[in-house]
Amino acid sequence: DCRSNISGTVNIRQNPNDKSKIFRAIKRIFIILTYPFFLINNVIRLYKLLRKINPEYVLINNGGFPGSINCLILSYLTRYFEIKKSAIILNNQPDNHHFLYKLSPRFFYQSLNNLDYIVAGSEQTIASFSGFSNFLPNIKFKTIPNGISVDRFHNSDIMHRRNKHFTQGEKIVFSIIGVHEKRKGHKVLIDAASILVNEYGVRSFKVIIEGKKNENYLKYAKENQIESLISFYDAKDNISALYRKTDVLIVPSLFNEDLPNVISEGLAFGIPSIASNLAGIPSQIDHEQNGYIFEINNPKMLARIMLKLIHNPLILNDIKTNAISKYETKFQPSVCASKYLNLFEPNKNA
Repeated sequence: DCRSNISGTVNIRQNPNDKSKIFRAIKRIFIILTYPFFLINNVIRLYKLLRKINPEYVLINNGGFPGSINCLILSYLTRYFEIKKSAIILNNQPDNHHFLYKLSPRFFYQSLNNLDYIVAGSEQTIASFSGFSNFLPNIKFKTIPNGISVDRFHNSDIMHRRNKHFTQGEKIVFSIIGVHEKRKGHKVLIDAASILVNEYGVRSFKVIIEGKKNENYLKYAKENQIESLISFYDAKDNISALYRKTDVLIVPSLFNEDLPNVISEGLAFGIPSIASNLAGIPSQIDHEQNGYIFEINNPKMLARIMLKLIHNPLILNDIKTNAISKYETKFQPSVCASKYLNLFEPNKNA
């Protein structure tokens, strides 16, 4: 973990609270002027870090594609050291329009070609890199699902969910957990809730949207006459408590996903997900066994699955057991660690 050894840069995303266009313009100018200094500083620091550690193996967790410039710099610098094996984790599927890739695709390819492996959480994401295979002739692709630790959750909350017994007629709580961005599909869930109320005449459910109150979502809910069924829960300091309140997770993502951690975390609690048929999500969810898959951006299909669970919550008792089993066999940290050990030292892990 080299985060403490490199300098950060100002987040260039626009903060919705920054109402002044002049302030945003000044901030962007500041970023443009200071970025080269941060870049040079980080190259020097990362090089010194590699010299100091002199590692046999390097594993770089890059996040999205093409991801952090610091991760690409580190990948590039590995060519100057005698490293037995090196790998980079690339979550999310490729985006040729990303500014970093457009800025210097040559640097991007040269950085990755220094490595032995590109690791992604799902076969679907690995397949999405097929268009880059001609530019990455020396790279091997490996699928290793993310290991999800439950250490940050309260054990009492985990056991509460795992021991939950559903009875006929109880109100089901559906939750969506994630940043308030278009790609997460919050509107799809609100549309599905509206269909349940206005087309099926069902109101015996509740929707929790994780995060601070979003006026846009609230306005949209009011327009569809479902605002009384929706509440916001800021779980910033206690996500464990939100999982405790949740019967079913909704993951209606639209794009830019790989293997959402929220689904795997839900499995650990025994909470099933209803999620989009996107990226690696089908490798997390066995349809109708430990959760449900629906078509991307299809609120009617989502509403039908929600309706099924509202009318027959007893289904969740069996699904809960399957969810826990899926977590324990595929997404526990020990399972993930074993696969990485096998990647770097196959003989020792045989």
